[in-house]
Amino acid sequence: MKAYRLAIIFLLLAGVLAACKESGEPTPQPTGTALPGGAKLLYLWPSDAAADLYLLDPANGAVLRLTEGADVLEFSLAGRVLYFSAANAQGGSDLFRMHLDGDLVPQRVLACQRAACRSPQVSPDGQWLAYEYLQDDADGTLEPVHVMLTRMDSANAQVMGDERHETLDPSWSPDGRLAYYDVDAQTFVIYDPQAGTSLRLPNTTGDLGAWTPDGSAFVTSEIFYVQASDQIEIGPSRLLRYDALTGASQDLSRSDQAQDVGPAVSPDGETIAFARKFLDLERWTHGRQIWLMGVDGSQPRPLTDEPLYNHYALAWSPDGQWLAYARFNQEVGNEPPELWMVQVDDQNPLRLVIGGYAPLWVP
Repeated sequence: MKAYRLAIIFLLLAGVLAACKESGEPTPQPTGTALPGGAKLLYLWPSDAAADLYLLDPANGAVLRLTEGADVLEFSLAGRVLYFSAANAQGGSDLFRMHLDGDLVPQRVLACQRAACRSPQVSPDGQWLAYEYLQDDADGTLEPVHVMLTRMDSANAQVMGDERHETLDPSWSPDGRLAYYDVDAQTFVIYDPQAGTSLRLPNTTGDLGAWTPDGSAFVTSEIFYVQASDQIEIGPSRLLRYDALTGASQDLSRSDQAQDVGPAVSPDGETIAFARKFLDLERWTHGRQIWLMGVDGSQPRPLTDEPLYNHYALAWSPDGQWLAYARFNQEVGNEPPELWMVQVDDQNPLRLVIGGYAPLWVP
């Protein structure tokens, strides 16, 4: 499941701080921490109403509001160009872009009327746009979600894979290949638009995955059912590293006692951050904790220890020194999610925004 979808589950969480509600904007406190390169953090706020995009400077707490009443659903970056989906007046959602080095005026890329166009993802060379398309038929029934692919200079879009199948979660490798999930076939598909070839990676879970920086591998989770006793079967979730050329998989988690999900690969390709929850009674917690391990599965180690909180939407800073993430209280249902960041070496987490979610770094 996508990180943003995990956040949407909690869109109805009530109660942002009174000061935030009065001002209509989040009011994070300065951290006093300078980030190399001046990296900023994009995110959505608030979690309990139609959301807008914000840009936060963690060094001083300054916040720039990028949209006003846009009802933004999801967003992505292609270099310094921001792409996002936002609800329209027809009940669907359109796709927009915004140049962060320009005048910050949203430009509509695709008008979808009653259909929902969402999850825009632009190829590294800027030539291709992939997105999810959900058509609302005249009788009110919903067609399967399809991943669509079009050239940026063309009005024609093609359906990825079998038109009878539901497909989700487009994401580009750094070298220009498109990964998406075929729900009906229970398979990740890696498509090369230049060569017109596809590689299929069998996977029953379909959780959002992450590319390594060199594009050589795709990391995602998979459930393996094992017999814990004569009467009990458990379903640990392991992280698998798929070779993007051959499809061969490597088990990184190597454990039957944990559920590992939400991988994020560091910019240098050496470390994977992920969310872990143990299944055995001795180590079980309400929420998933952030863990780190080598890209080959070596040296797994915890980064957070907050048993009541679920941690998700992990995002590496461009220099690989910081992790931004969202968390929510798994035990108390009326608290909003929060945005935090932590330096991976000192494990000293800093709270940034109450009611924010879906963090993404801007270099």
